[in-house]
Amino acid sequence: MDIKFGTDGWRDIMSQGFNIQTVRECIQGLSNYLINTNQNNKPIIVGYDTRKDSDFYAKEVAKILTANSIPCLLSNKFSPTPSLSFGVIDQNAGGALIVTSSHNPYNWNGIKYKSEYGGSASLDVIRQVEKEISKVNSNILTKSKKYLLSTFDPKPNYIANIKKFVDLELINSCKLNILVDYMYGAGIGYLDNFFDNNQTSVTELHEHPNPSFPGMGQPEPIPKNLEKMQIQLLENNYDVGIAFDGDADRLGLFDGEGNYINTIETFALIILHLFENKKLFGGIVTSLTMGSIFTKIAKYFNVPIIETAVGFPHLCKAMISQNALLAGEESGGYAFKFHVPERDGILSSLLILELLATSKKSLQQLKDEMYDKFGRTFFGRSDLTYTAEQSSFILNKLKNITIENIDNKTIISTSDTDGVKFYLKDKSWGTIRISGTEPLIRIYAESNSQYEVTNIINELKDYIFC
Repeated sequence: MDIKFGTDGWRDIMSQGFNIQTVRECIQGLSNYLINTNQNNKPIIVGYDTRKDSDFYAKEVAKILTANSIPCLLSNKFSPTPSLSFGVIDQNAGGALIVTSSHNPYNWNGIKYKSEYGGSASLDVIRQVEKEISKVNSNILTKSKKYLLSTFDPKPNYIANIKKFVDLELINSCKLNILVDYMYGAGIGYLDNFFDNNQTSVTELHEHPNPSFPGMGQPEPIPKNLEKMQIQLLENNYDVGIAFDGDADRLGLFDGEGNYINTIETFALIILHLFENKKLFGGIVTSLTMGSIFTKIAKYFNVPIIETAVGFPHLCKAMISQNALLAGEESGGYAFKFHVPERDGILSSLLILELLATSKKSLQQLKDEMYDKFGRTFFGRSDLTYTAEQSSFILNKLKNITIENIDNKTIISTSDTDGVKFYLKDKSWGTIRISGTEPLIRIYAESNSQYEVTNIINELKDYIFC
């Protein structure tokens, strides 16, 4: 099988592309890569999420690694990806393999590969790993060397490390009333563990694992999957609503009135908190589907802004090479130099809570102040399914652009860094790109009103499918 790692690991449908044989091929190929590049002496951390059979596949990953004489540290229970990424640094490991399909629907699973610095492996490394996987035939070692296998709990040291960066005493002093939706995922219980007191109230939703993710299309922390949270926020007296995706590396945010704070607004608020309140300054890395507000913030504070293609392998590489303070992408994943160069929904949520405690203002007030200072634009995203038969037609449309304006706005330039981004005359923009994690066309737009955003997205839909 042709196993490919997209923007965030290898993912496929269980019992079809993702099965015992393909997992073995994947890990044997990765083992060969580690051996051929002399990276097989340090242990590899193996973890898993709450999906069906993730624990079984994690044990299979560990078996193949140790059969290849590569030491392995296996998580003793399901764990959020951020805790395992930190575990690479904490345990002086050579990397991590995490059985998870993150926010994908229930019938998907996958494997994420984190490098020796705890962040996403670079595309150069991924291409080498894929090449090794493609060469695997029947020569798969499956006889485990149990003396090379140990188990560990990533949670205590992960929590202790985050406590170094967040003022929990300050947060507790504000007696916040928090609603958190774990979306049945690997982050279950983690936020509550930071507030084992009677000062901060944490009410949990979907706090027990359920691999079917009932009541939601998939464990992606966006409004259509968080209706129960929105209702509870409207009916009760909460200060904030927090949601984590299936492996807790992404954050979804709502104010106390049930209004969604989109991922661009969330990342901008976190940046302003770090710059203005914590006096931490440095470069900002964003993906090309993020809003223009980050350029304005970078200019105001005289810090570099670096834009990359979508996917944390790109953002992580830029973050490290440019020594940036933080990185963020539209899907709700944010990483911080002072922790690990990898997305962390849990740390991101705590920084938001710290912002609320520091400012003593609501998220709506903070958002309004931000827009008063940097100007308001509107953003939207639409996801469309497509078939394998449509692939060549879509790629041809992206390669050979045949439109000159969108929503009566002249296209002044385009970028093909990742899909096609159309820059329009009034500083609006629209982007069409193929998802690297599932069979979707993603269309994004930013403009001066929600009406214009909707028009741009609809016209790009018509263009790509007509």
